[in-house]
Amino acid sequence: MALTKLQLKQLVTFVILMENREGITSKAPSYLEEKYNSCLNGDSDYSLLGLLDSHNASKYRNYMKLWRIT
Repeated sequence: MALTKLQLKQLVTFVILMENREGITSKAPSYLEEKYNSCLNGDSDYSLLGLLDSHNASKYRNYMKLWRIT
């Protein structure tokens, strides 16, 4: 099953949120659930970027540019 562009963008956002500090091992299950649900509810670049701080938003934009995801 191939991901839609929106699903891929949601996934990239979720992965970025999980990589800080020690990565997923430092994230409580409740945090994972909260951020996962937030990512699934994001329906545009604008709403997904709203979940990220400026450093991580830059990472998101760079990823999209690198892989030519519009």
